[in-house]
Order: sequence, then structure tokens, then C-alpha cells
Amino acid sequence: MSNSRSNMKSILSAKQRILGIISAIILMAGAVGVYTYSQFSNVVNKISKMSTEDPGISQARKILSNITQAENKIKRYSLTEDTLFLEQFIELPAAL
Repeated sequence: MSNSRSNMKSILSAKQRILGIISAIILMAGAVGVYTYSQFSNVVNKISKMSTEDPGISQARKILSNITQAENKIKRYSLTEDTLFLEQFIELPAAL
């Protein structure tokens, strides 16, 4: 009878050890997950702060776009000699 009790205790003890080890692994995995998530969030925040466009670059892009439109309108006029394109070209500086 004491033999079967000692066997039961050793089986129970082995189950408790396994359960303890599994619990420790789950806790460590959770801690690593939380740490990784926080570091990833920091990286994403830094990238989004760095990716905001400089107002000077934005203004330069608008100017380049307007110049390109003006060039296209004058080219269309020179190809077609349609005064509509010439009028649109003349009106462009007022829109700028």
C-alpha cells in the first residue's frame, strides 16, 4: 500500500513538474511576445514620424506639377494650333 502511495506521489509529482514547466514556457512566450510587440510599435512610430513630408518638398512638387501642365498645354497648342490650349496656358499663371 505504501508502495502504491509512493508511486501515486511520484506520478503526481511528475505531472506537477510537467505542468510547471509548461506554465513557465507559456509565461516566457507571453513575455517575449509583449516585449517584441512594444519594440515593433516603437519602430513603426519612428518610421511614421520620419516619413512625414517636408513642406518645402511638397511645395516644390506642386510647382513642378504646374510647370509640367504649362509645358503640356503649350506643346498641345504648338501641335494643334488650337487656341483653347493657348488660352489655358495663359490662364495658368493666374491659378498659380
